[in-house]
This record gives sequence, C-alpha cells and structure tokens, in this order.
Amino acid sequence: MRKLTLHKIGMDRTGDVLFQIGEQSHRRENFTVNDDTFRASNGVEISSRYRPTSNTGAVKLYVKGANSLHDEDILKASPHFFELFEVAVEEYNEAFDEAEPWYPKQGEEYWVVAMSNLNFPRCGLVKMKRIIASVIAQGNFFKDREDARKALRVIEDEYDGLIVKIGEVKKELEL
Repeated sequence: MRKLTLHKIGMDRTGDVLFQIGEQSHRRENFTVNDDTFRASNGVEISSRYRPTSNTGAVKLYVKGANSLHDEDILKASPHFFELFEVAVEEYNEAFDEAEPWYPKQGEEYWVVAMSNLNFPRCGLVKMKRIIASVIAQGNFFKDREDARKALRVIEDEYDGLIVKIGEVKKELEL
C-alpha cells in the first residue's frame, strides 16, 4: 500500500495556500509501480524525484525525493491548484490501496512448483528457504502449500492439453 498526504498550513497574504508534503510511504523509482511519476485523471502529475516543489504552469506536484534535507519545505499554490493537487493525491492513494505483493525473505519458508525435466515433466511441490532469483523473477513462489497446489493443478491441466494437441498433430502428419 502506498500513502501520500498533503498538510495545509494556511494562506499567505496574496491568498495562496501554504502546504507541506505530509506522510509519504514511497520515493523515487518506487513511488509508483513503474517509475517516479503518477498521472492523475485531472491532468496533475505527481512525481518523486529530488525535492518537494509545485509547478502550476505544468500542473505538476513534486513530492519528497532524493534529497531528504528538503522534506519539510513549505510549498505554495493558488487555491485552485491546491484543490487539483488534493484530488490527484486522493486518486494516487486509491490507485495503490491494495496491499503490497508478498515476496519471500531469506530464511522464510515458501513453496515452489518444480518440474523434473521438460521431456517428462513430473511436477511437485518443494518447500524452500533459500532465495533463488530465477524462481522469484518467474513468480513461481507461494506463501502456503494450498496456493502452490492450485498453481500445480493449472500446470498439469495445461500439460495434459498440450499432450493431446501434439497427438492430434502427429495423426494429421501421418495422413
């Protein structure tokens, strides 16, 4: 789950809103799933790069980034742009409302669907404790045995279907 808040401090003498970036759970390349910028449906881009600042000309809000010395910087924007920023932050929080995916940690037990070889694949479940990068990269890891069994059944069903198709192709080639 990713979280971002804005903290409204007040107004300056010109009527602009003074605010700070409040709680922020992720920075820089981890700010979104793919990069450091979130694009809200109202046109606001929220980005975590260097330091908090607002660019109302480009409708961008830069939040906490690489330079933590600027985390408490006070920003200002017109009431209109502050409202746009609030809506974009709310949308950001809704977009990342799901819990973070689970990944095994070193020494933690997890389950893997293992095949003996490609010519005669016999699938089984293996309990692991050591982190193997290729297993993690393929997404072949499960927190509990039942989830691993479900994945194993899907693989076995697909394999059975493949054997049937290979048999049908062989028959067609013989004709």
